Parts: sequence; structure tokens; C-alpha cells
Amino acid sequence: MKDTIIPVTLSLQGSMAVGKSTAARYVQAHASHIHVCPEDTGDVIARVRAAGLDKTRYEDYIEIQRLWLRNEIRRWEEARRHPVSLMDMGAEEIIFYTLHYPGTMGLDWNVSLPLKEELAAVQRCMPRRTLFLDAPEEEVRRRKEGDPTRRRSFFEHSVTRLLPIKRQWLLSRPDVDVLNVSCLSPEETGRAVLRWANRWSTPGVSPVQEDNLAAAAHVHAESWRASHADICSPAFIAAHDDHRQAAYIRTGMQQGKQFFLLETEKAAGVVAVEDNTISDLYVLPESQGQGIGSALLEYAVRQCEGTPRLTVLNTNSRARTLYLRFGFAESGKSFPLKNGLYEIEMVYSKKTDL
Repeated sequence: MKDTIIPVTLSLQGSMAVGKSTAARYVQAHASHIHVCPEDTGDVIARVRAAGLDKTRYEDYIEIQRLWLRNEIRRWEEARRHPVSLMDMGAEEIIFYTLHYPGTMGLDWNVSLPLKEELAAVQRCMPRRTLFLDAPEEEVRRRKEGDPTRRRSFFEHSVTRLLPIKRQWLLSRPDVDVLNVSCLSPEETGRAVLRWANRWSTPGVSPVQEDNLAAAAHVHAESWRASHADICSPAFIAAHDDHRQAAYIRTGMQQGKQFFLLETEKAAGVVAVEDNTISDLYVLPESQGQGIGSALLEYAVRQCEGTPRLTVLNTNSRARTLYLRFGFAESGKSFPLKNGLYEIEMVYSKKTDL
């Protein structure tokens, strides 16, 4: 039975009038494999009005944000029904607003304690990656004035008080990318957002960091030992344990190599990218034959700005067949090793808009 691939949730961020919703609609129209989750505010707003809640009163603000936080959990659960989802502002938005809005109004309120459970639950709904659409304040104001179809009564406070803090808060996070849209048309912005979404939309793949390094090292060690069992001595094979491969991965990361881990119900495969070179593609023996290697290879190709290239051991016919099928071709270069072994360089030749 195939393992279950973990869905991918992405998020679009930015100020009011910067073009998030328009970009999300572009993705929806041009990428059937990406489920777009628009802002969903109607139910919460209706409940706040029906209850007569006032966000300038502390007790009411807590109850209002409790409604918003629970609404975000519901949105996330809906998004997770799809392999890949792009949210027009995700969990990061409601967490930021809940914690920081009172301060922008000059109110010294403790919101973390009464909303501790809800904030912790929404923290688990954070997207894999967030794209912040950025533009100078004057450009945002120009766009707002040029769009008479939407009334943005909260615009002034949002741009002058919230946006500077939110920009700093988001850009301090390692999972946030930035797209400056100042000189981009709506269609150009949409295309750029779609390229970004495609880059990060392989289900189950995440960057290797300290919190998942042990899992990546285990996959690397198990797979490396299996793939080299016929060409290396038993002692050399045994030496490549989880501890050694963790050190190998950590050293590679320190030298500029990016490692990525694919998880199904467990960690199942790894791959690395440095500039345009793909390496260290390993899949657990028991997880092979399920498309994991192909998914990782596709993901790695998307990380390359130029022409992707890799090397394959001359005895590894299975990997070479995968690379050929995927669109790689032998460059004619080879690199000798020992005992008649050598690595064959392969270059990506398939023309596609990644």
C-alpha cells in the first residue's frame, strides 16, 4: 500500500491593495493542480455583529479573535483536503493580527494567555512557505485609489500602523520569500506568484533544518548503505550510520548546499541542490517504486535557476533510467573513481516552464 503524502499549504501575504487576491485568482485560472483558498470573512463578521462585540473592549477583542482563530483552523482543514493549496493570507495573518493589533492602537493588552490554546492550535496550521508581496507605501496608495470597486475603511491604519510591523515580523522568518511588485502588472505578478507556488508545491517536501535533520540523516544512511552494498566493503558500509550522515548533511548545509526531505507517513526520501547541481537523491528501500524519487527530482529541478545537472554512478542503472526518463541526457563527461567505477554527468535537456 502506498504511503500518504503530506499536503502542501502555501500563503500569499502583503498589504491591502497590493494585489494578493488578483494574483490568487490568476493562479486559480492557470494552475488546476493548485487549490486556491480566498479570504473567508463573512461568517465571523456576521457573528461579531450579531453578538454586538466591540474590538476596542478587551473582553470583546478576546472573543472576536477566538472566533477568527477558530475560523482559520477550519480554513486550514479545508485546504488540507487538497494536495496543494494557496491561501489568500493564512494562519500567519491571524496570529500576527491577534498579537499585534492592540499595540498599534496604544493598548497594552495581554492576549496570549486567554487565547493560549487557540494560538497554539493555529500555530500548527502555519503554511510551508509564505510569499510576501511588497511595494512602497506610495505605490500601495496609488493602487488603492485606482480600485474604486472595493471599500477599504481600515486601509489607513493598516498601511501606516500594521504594515511596517508585519513586514518586519514576516521577513524575520526563514519560511518567507519576498516579491517586489512595484513595477509588475497584475498579470506579471500572477505569473511570478505561480512560478513561486510551483517551486514549493511538491507535496510532502520541506527543507532540512535542525528539527528534521535526524530524520533526513536516517533516510540518507539507510538508502546509501543499500545502494552501495554491492560495491563497498561491509566495514565501509557499516561506517555510514545515521550519526555520520547527519554530520555529512550538516557540513553540506554549512557550505551552501540545500537538503530537502520528503515525508509521507514517515521520512522517505532526500535530495540536495547547490546552485544548479542536484545530488544526494536517496529513497528508503521500502519506499521505492512509489514515485518518491520522481517527486524529489522534479522538486530539485524547480530549485535550479539555470540548467540542472547531476552525476550518477555507472553501476546505478535504476537511477540512470529515472534521469533519462525525466529529461536528463549524458553530457559526455565522466569522473573516474576507484575499482573501475566512475560517475557520469547528466544535464537536464527537457524544455519546460517550471
